[in-house]
Amino acid sequence: MVENDIQEKYKKLEEELQELKNKYSERSFKIMALNQLTQTIALEKDLNTLKYVICDMFFEVNLVQKAFAFSITDKKLEILNKKGINIENNNVKLNYNEKFLEELVKQRVISINIAKQRGFLSEITESFYKGYIISFKLIKGEEIEYFIIIIGEKSLGDYTDVDTEFLTTVSGQISIILENSSYTYQMEEKNKELSKTNFNLTVLNYASTLLNNTLDLNELINYVIDIFFEIYKAKKFIIFNFDEDKSEFKLHSSNGYVFLNDNKTFYINENLKYRILSSANIKNYKELKNSEIIEGLEKIIELNENTYLIPFVNKQLIVGAAIIESEEKIDTDFYNTLKLQITTALNNSKLYHSAITDGLTNLYNHIFFERQLKLEMYKHVKTSLLLIDVDNFKRFNDTYGHVAGDKALKTLAQTIKAYIRKQDIAARYGGEEFVVLFPDTELEEAYEIAEIIRKGVEDVIIEYEGAKLKITISMGVGEYNKSMNIDMYKFVSNVDSALYKSKRNGKNMVTKYIKDIE
Repeated sequence: MVENDIQEKYKKLEEELQELKNKYSERSFKIMALNQLTQTIALEKDLNTLKYVICDMFFEVNLVQKAFAFSITDKKLEILNKKGINIENNNVKLNYNEKFLEELVKQRVISINIAKQRGFLSEITESFYKGYIISFKLIKGEEIEYFIIIIGEKSLGDYTDVDTEFLTTVSGQISIILENSSYTYQMEEKNKELSKTNFNLTVLNYASTLLNNTLDLNELINYVIDIFFEIYKAKKFIIFNFDEDKSEFKLHSSNGYVFLNDNKTFYINENLKYRILSSANIKNYKELKNSEIIEGLEKIIELNENTYLIPFVNKQLIVGAAIIESEEKIDTDFYNTLKLQITTALNNSKLYHSAITDGLTNLYNHIFFERQLKLEMYKHVKTSLLLIDVDNFKRFNDTYGHVAGDKALKTLAQTIKAYIRKQDIAARYGGEEFVVLFPDTELEEAYEIAEIIRKGVEDVIIEYEGAKLKITISMGVGEYNKSMNIDMYKFVSNVDSALYKSKRNGKNMVTKYIKDIE
């Protein structure tokens, strides 16, 4: 029997708890018991077994003479466990007020005397003189189950404030564990219902956890791709970002699709945008055939009846979209739930990206740079820094206009990104000043990269209104190591003095910071 298995399984735990109780005060015992209980039950994945485990723990930890645990589903009572009380399923009349049952769940722990006064399941509660009722609500798809534990008189002494505090705390922890287990149970039942024999719940849970634990867009997209292959069973996919200002879907990444031309974006008008926002569920190609969005997509890729469109919409805001091709029929109701998780994660990533990047150049902004500089100086023995300033930028703006100036800054940002390494961090420091952080890098290596950037900028041509424009940059580069005993502001000031020397000595050059260069 399950009950016997559970008792045997947790016999050792009971002995350990008893030993702790003899050694520590009641409060200390309760705290340590709480830690052990939550760690133990959190490991149990099966919802039904978990309920039996929780029953045993409440019975044994509180050392009660009488206890009764049961569940109510669709007005049917099922006894889960009992101690010192002779009640059978067919002896209990379900006389209770559903509103009061919801109150029980909301309060989670109440005195049994309150329940007796309200006439709650009198055939059961009248058997108890003292104690508590602990209540939980489990949502399993369309089914609602109330899981209720009654603990009565203790074997030794009466209930104290410590007991009440313990019951309230542990029931809160258990509520979270039950909620997670209930969610897992729903996923497993859905898997059986859909006959998805190759559906891997572990992958789903792992992917869901990853989605909520990263804000980096590229890393997040990689996780989304894993979800497409592992869960949606996609053979091909495309992921689009949505540019709200231009009302355009822009390609972010793809696998398996061959593009019909070089155009990898498509525009949507206000009418189509409204339709996407009004019905943001996953749709099959058949449902959308001859629609504006399919006509737009078919200009850039080939679609078929195994194609699905997945719009990512968050609070009336289009975040992006995905196109996948899967030979397996996708149950849209189930996968729309997963889509919501992806959408939320993508939206959070976009918000984070906006907060740490410069809108014009798409490099990191000043705030993010300072945070990273402080971190890198703490993490590494040595860190190098490059400050960049556009030569004669005011004259460039006065001559060609601010639009041309903006284009020059964008071009410079693109050039910097093209020549730095993956681990390096480029940011717009302010105005026409830029900065590059080289983690765990010595001065000479940083200087070599700076020279490559300088030459690259010198050679690049900025085309604007038929004119071919050029810019040059001056730079200062310096190295920090922990022996210097300076803060990040002094480090930046040192490198800035090297930049000033480049300006003073003719511009379009890189100067290394050497102590007392000023």
